[in-house]
Amino acid sequence: MSDSVNTNNGGDHHRHPPSNIISKFKKDETMGKFLENNFQEDEYISTCLQKNELASSVNKLKNGIVELNVEIHSQVAENHEGLLGHSSLLPEMETMMRQINEGVSSLESSLLSMRREVKQPYIMME
Repeated sequence: MSDSVNTNNGGDHHRHPPSNIISKFKKDETMGKFLENNFQEDEYISTCLQKNELASSVNKLKNGIVELNVEIHSQVAENHEGLLGHSSLLPEMETMMRQINEGVSSLESSLLSMRREVKQPYIMME
């Protein structure tokens, strides 16, 4: 097993430049919605509930956050000297990461609230 990383022509599909991972998230059906400027939490939750996809969306967002963290750490470790010269990308990545984290927190909070709203009438019916 070689320790070298092929950086020519995108040969190593596990190593994306920061701009590619951001593009990947923007194109992703779940991640992209949270990165939109006009993201509507209630609309998103309602759609997920109708499709019974809320839990999978939360998991996908959490996995995306982990993936972004791993990528950031990998890029910093591999290219720290070059990154010092190109640090202008960091604020954008931090902003996107913060938006995703806020979206996940908000989604989890709304999910708990909706569960209570659904459970309370059910308990009253029993």
